[in-house]
Amino acid sequence: MNEDTTVTEATVTYDVLFKVKCPGKSGKFIEFYINVEAQADYNPGYPLEIRALYYASRRFASQLRHITKKTNYGSLEKVYSIWLVMGDTVPKKAAGTVSYYHMTKEDLVGDFEQEADIYDKISTIMIRFDEDSDIKDPYLKSLQTIFKKETSKQEKIEAFEEQGIEIDDQLESGVSDMCNYGSYVAASSEKKGIEKGLKEGLKEGVNGTISILREMNVPEREIAERIKAKFNLTDEEVDEYLCVLKLK
Repeated sequence: MNEDTTVTEATVTYDVLFKVKCPGKSGKFIEFYINVEAQADYNPGYPLEIRALYYASRRFASQLRHITKKTNYGSLEKVYSIWLVMGDTVPKKAAGTVSYYHMTKEDLVGDFEQEADIYDKISTIMIRFDEDSDIKDPYLKSLQTIFKKETSKQEKIEAFEEQGIEIDDQLESGVSDMCNYGSYVAASSEKKGIEKGLKEGLKEGVNGTISILREMNVPEREIAERIKAKFNLTDEEVDEYLCVLKLK
């Protein structure tokens, strides 16, 4: 349930994904999906907002595994993708902000009234906070408190009590869980940074080796064999490196 996989696209693994069923305005039950992601890096090399839209779109499209002439597109249910972006990489001007992105309708000719639930099927929410900004909103303040890396469980509970939040056994257990989750997010972000650095180092090493061998007039077939053995590459990766470097 926490993955969406297709033959032609990469697998998307969600941090949290669940389906909600609740009464609608008409009395009928409505169903929708909620995806929650936690990120400790606001600047991974691309706008996170686009990634949020991609995740929501994949979950939306994956509801239909097979398309036929009888496919009922009206059965597609709304998807919310909620992103908690935290840590030092969140710019000061963005810390303490929440943005809601969704689909809207604009009539270009005439005026046609429609219920928003017909077209507003994908929404993303970006919640941004750092560790030291003076956040006024009580809900964001609570998130800031729970995800502080260098703060113990007891210190977080005391901070909640200062904010007027009553601590019971269930909430205290939740604080413990979120402390562990915050540590996981930070460690995961650090691991991704290391993996990215290693990947960049590999890329530079392969490209440098290819350039040197070409300057020595080594045949392309021999270059391919050498870099495949030296860097433990697949045939597809070898072809890609040789092709890309030749185009530069």
